[in-house]
Order: sequence, then C-alpha cells, then structure tokens
Amino acid sequence: MKLVEIMVPSWVGAGLGGTLTCLCFATTALADPGWKVEKEGDGIEISSRSRAGSAFNELRGKATFDAPPEALLPLFRDADSYSSWLAECKESEAVGTRHGPYDFSLYAVIGIPWPFEDRDTVAKAKIRRLPEGKGYVVFLRKSDDSLKSPQNGRVRLAAFEGRWLLTPVAGGRTQAEFRIYIEPSGSLTPVFVNGTAASIQFKTFKNVRDRLAKRNAAPAVSDVPELGLLDPAVEP
Repeated sequence: MKLVEIMVPSWVGAGLGGTLTCLCFATTALADPGWKVEKEGDGIEISSRSRAGSAFNELRGKATFDAPPEALLPLFRDADSYSSWLAECKESEAVGTRHGPYDFSLYAVIGIPWPFEDRDTVAKAKIRRLPEGKGYVVFLRKSDDSLKSPQNGRVRLAAFEGRWLLTPVAGGRTQAEFRIYIEPSGSLTPVFVNGTAASIQFKTFKNVRDRLAKRNAAPAVSDVPELGLLDPAVEP
C-alpha cells in the first residue's frame, strides 16, 4: 500500500488546504521506520515512535482477533460503549448531532492516577469501508470542544488522534492495528506518559478481545460508506 499526494484547489473541502492524500494499493510493502517494540505477549504487540515536533510518542498496537472485521464495528459505532473497552476510559457518550451510525462525535474521560487530574476530550468518529474488500478503518480525531465544555477537575486534551485499521485474514479473523497519539496538557510529563502508554494500549487490545469472545454472531454490514478522497488518509 502506498500514498499518492494529489494537488487540488484550496476550496475543495473546507480547511483541507491544497493537498489531499489518496489511498492507493500496491504490491510493494513500505518500510516501517522508527517503531520500537515496547510490550508484547498473548498475540499482542505494542510499539512506539517519536513524533516530529512533540515530546510525546505515537503508539501502535497490533493483534489478530478470532472474528471478522464486521464483528468489531458495533464497538466503534456505539459511543456509550467506548468506556467498556478503551483502557482507562471512565466515561463515554455521544454528543452533538449524529450523522448516521458511522459519523458522530463523542465525549470521553480518561482516568489518570492521583494526584493528577483526569483528562477529557471531544472526538469525531468516522468509520469507512476500504475498497476491494480490504476491510475497514475507524478514524478518531479531536473535534469541536464546544460540544461538551471542560468539566471541573478535568483537563482537556491538547491533541488526540486515533486510527483502527481492520483487515480480514484467513479463517474469518481480523488483523487489527490501532495507532494513537495524545498530548495531555497540564502537568503530565512526557516521561510519565511515554512510560505508561504501552501498558494502557496493551490492555485496550485485551479488552477488545474479551468483548469479542462474548459477542453474538457478527451482524450483516452493508451500509458503511466507502473511504473517499476527502476522508483522512490511511498512512503507512
């Protein structure tokens, strides 16, 4: 899979600027630069890498689940259930106007050990189907803070980006990859955040696996919008 940049007029897609990144598929595998394995076991691998201009690392988790990608979609389209599988997420709820089951905003609270304050964020969730049966992608991005004002005793995240890539593999299983980047604001230091993030994301994968083990049959999915040119890019 490789990415191709396409120059378009700046008025195409408000706020997107003059360059869009288009997803293309190729047989040549891309290099995987900068990733360092931080934690692995039970079929789960968590890696980190530095991010330009930031002291906080980006995390990547990988695992194979014994369920098809369609079985995971209910977890992502139910805003209220994020707190049941996203590690250290204490609360989650839909906020604002919901534009169908695959485009909505949610409010989430991330628990932080005492004496630090919990963090919260408003995120936009967008679920898309990849072309040619390649699976699904779930984008999570910091969104409009006005949809839920900061609450007492909580610090609003400065940045939040997440992406789940769900690829079907043999035997009706799913190869899942989760990338996440957070800037927590306040007094949390990069040493603390970078030192604990891998264990938290490892727990997220175990939570998802536990939820899948208790699922009913995977629902039929036919209405997920296909990834479009104006959607975020699926980066390597």
